[in-house]
Amino acid sequence: RGGMMVDNSLIFQENDSVLTDLRGIGEVAGKVAWVIDERAGVVFDNIIDPKDARKPLPKPPVLLTSVANDSRRPGLKPQKVREIN
Repeated sequence: RGGMMVDNSLIFQENDSVLTDLRGIGEVAGKVAWVIDERAGVVFDNIIDPKDARKPLPKPPVLLTSVANDSRRPGLKPQKVREIN
């Protein structure tokens, strides 16, 4: 709730300010509290609800289009694009 660990943190130093975009939450500001080898600990400026970050993301819409002017199917008329959820 109050922070996170980051792998591959070779670019971080203690007390660096960071801004991360967490899925389901948005931008979260914090500071690097520690760096050990390739890991760093970040303390968030504000407490978050970790359950929000674990919620499934909505599926993007699928766009379908017809094939226009296909010589193998004479008379096939193009259809309008439609969205499927």
